Amino acid sequence: MIDELPPTLKEEVFYHQYGQLMQKFYFFQNQAENSFRWAVVRKLRKISYDRTADVIFTDQDLADGMYFIYSGTVKIYAENGFSFATFRKGENFGETDILTGMRRNGTARTVDILQMYTLTKADLEQSLQEFPDVRRKLLQEAIEKQRELAKARYQILSKNPIYGLKAKQREALRNISIMNSTLKKK
Repeated sequence: MIDELPPTLKEEVFYHQYGQLMQKFYFFQNQAENSFRWAVVRKLRKISYDRTADVIFTDQDLADGMYFIYSGTVKIYAENGFSFATFRKGENFGETDILTGMRRNGTARTVDILQMYTLTKADLEQSLQEFPDVRRKLLQEAIEKQRELAKARYQILSKNPIYGLKAKQREALRNISIMNSTLKKK
């Protein structure tokens, strides 16, 4: 029924229903394509974590979704137990793994009570099919963010090593190298 409405009225209905979410998250504020924003925001699902240190995903998991923090904080930890990235209210994380096809780069844990929204990999992929320019832009941003996260992880592993960490450090360096070569090809 909504699809039958005139475009301006349809946008008003969507804005009334989802506008607050779009204003809340930087991810949507940075998207110029309004149709893409509406396509994605309608697919978001709310998730709550009521305890600190709850695990959202673990290092090397296959990426199945990305996350938008409504309230609370999430930290990403290396295998030595030290945090190398922090995400707060309004920020998103996990998109880099989906867009680049890489496994999770660390373990995500809640720092406090957390409310967030998730977008599945399948829903993001479906939304991006209609917007190749948005896909290219997001992929380029994801590669840069993934490179920054890999560097941060490598630095925290270097400063706080654990037994048998040489292989993990080599893996982190290899990921940085892959990201650099991918960016150069673009």
